Amino acid sequence: MTIFCFLLLVSWLQTDWSGGGGQPSWIDSTKYFNRSHINHSKMSGSILLNAPNGWVNTGELPTNHIWALVETHDSVIYVGGDSTASKGFVFKSEDYGNTWVNTNILSCSWVHSLLESHADTLYAGTSVGVLKYTGTNWVSTLSEQINVLIETKDSIFYAGTWNGEIWKSSDGNSWNKLTVNNGVRIWDMIEISDTLYASGTRDIKSNDFSGIFKSGDGMIFDTITFPHIDRVVYSLLLANDSTIYAGTGPDSGKVFKTQDGGNIWDTTQSLEYANSIYSLLQGDGAIYAGTGSLAGYLYKSTNGQSWSFEDIDATISTIYSLFQASNGFLYAGTNKGIGSGTSVWRAGYFPTGYLKSSSFEASVTNELNYDSVFWDVELNGGAIEVWVRTNTEPDMFGMDSFELSHSGDTIPDAFDGKGYIQYQVKFSSPSQYSTPIFKYIGINYFPISGAKENAQCKTQNIKLEIYPNPFIRKTIIRYSLNKSQTIHNSQLTIHDIAGRLIQKFPISDSQSPNHEITWDAKEISAGIYFAKFKADDYEDTKKLIILK
Repeated sequence: MTIFCFLLLVSWLQTDWSGGGGQPSWIDSTKYFNRSHINHSKMSGSILLNAPNGWVNTGELPTNHIWALVETHDSVIYVGGDSTASKGFVFKSEDYGNTWVNTNILSCSWVHSLLESHADTLYAGTSVGVLKYTGTNWVSTLSEQINVLIETKDSIFYAGTWNGEIWKSSDGNSWNKLTVNNGVRIWDMIEISDTLYASGTRDIKSNDFSGIFKSGDGMIFDTITFPHIDRVVYSLLLANDSTIYAGTGPDSGKVFKTQDGGNIWDTTQSLEYANSIYSLLQGDGAIYAGTGSLAGYLYKSTNGQSWSFEDIDATISTIYSLFQASNGFLYAGTNKGIGSGTSVWRAGYFPTGYLKSSSFEASVTNELNYDSVFWDVELNGGAIEVWVRTNTEPDMFGMDSFELSHSGDTIPDAFDGKGYIQYQVKFSSPSQYSTPIFKYIGINYFPISGAKENAQCKTQNIKLEIYPNPFIRKTIIRYSLNKSQTIHNSQLTIHDIAGRLIQKFPISDSQSPNHEITWDAKEISAGIYFAKFKADDYEDTKKLIILK
């Protein structure tokens, strides 16, 4: 008797979580239901444990203040500051800050700014000028007292000085002095849509301390309205939503913000105990403020208006610099605390976290059987757990869950006949330095009741296997036939999701009943495809997923 099997395995695949949470039912393929201590935006197309979490002293340095922090393209962390002997320094670390090496910068009293250029060259703004690092020594390119260095998106350098001047360079070597009306000190600079903003101090003699300067041509800087004339503006931040934040002091330090380029400034909620706001940073959806007071507190705001604080360490009286590295770690450069040396403090990855997917509708009639779950992950010394649960309606509350031990494991039959499915991924890591990186997950199912049994009858006569799947460029398609059968008219074809023929592999009747073909999909776009092997009245179809 001839048995016909035409059932198709279908997959639900998620490769992107960048849309964020808050989606109970599956609509947007980039969103999910909820998470805890998981970061969906640090790496494109991946989820991982969040940072920062907790604070660790990376070790005391023979210094007095740490004014600057930067990470270079090769993941080396550099810190700049001064010592109790009024000597400037730059230390570097190649292991997240666990050990530090002195780069032996040229003789200077302090280092207030560090910058890596678009050309991967490190610069330092110091008491003796702009210094360029060659990897073994430092070379002077400008002899001025430099508080801040920036490079614009057009690769133009600007240097703000202790004397209220701004210098400009197209190559980091030759500099031209610009016009700054009423400037006395320049503490910080940012670029916003071809417009430059500089902050600092204005006319001290008239007690008009506050100064924010603006230039549309990169040549002349004029003072813009900042109504709080009793404030020195130490720090500036351009947030992702184009809001400008200004950190001020001294005495009763406050953070102000503007959403119209500096015409109107609003006061955010008071930062209790803060004296001056020396540093501002945006990281992982929050605004951070480093302050100086009787104790150096780190303040955090998730809405740009209200603030919460955490006490990093009782010996810290000021946080001068904040920086978030590419791996998510948050670094704080401090001053010398009571009875301790100056330290760089670091907050690493959370130890655990989870993400729950939206509820996916696999069948509106609940007539389906689930097959297997597959995923890809870099564990990096950590671990993950993958769980699934099903229901006849989108609400999964109270439903039993099943843990999959390995990618490719089959979902038990007890979960069949329920049209909605949800997955949960749990993360753990024994080290604050590493995190699992989860890249994609797929769930296979048959949208017809009894599909598993029919599929089994099909594979008694013909079996189609694909590995790896999903794949980036090449995959092996292997088919197996019952050797007792005599078959004719065999062929292997690849189709897109609309059923259009993409490629055909003719197979002669004389070929071995066990055979494999390597498919090079270099010229094929990323997406979902189907491999179909047919011999006489028997056929098998499998889904392929191409990732680019």
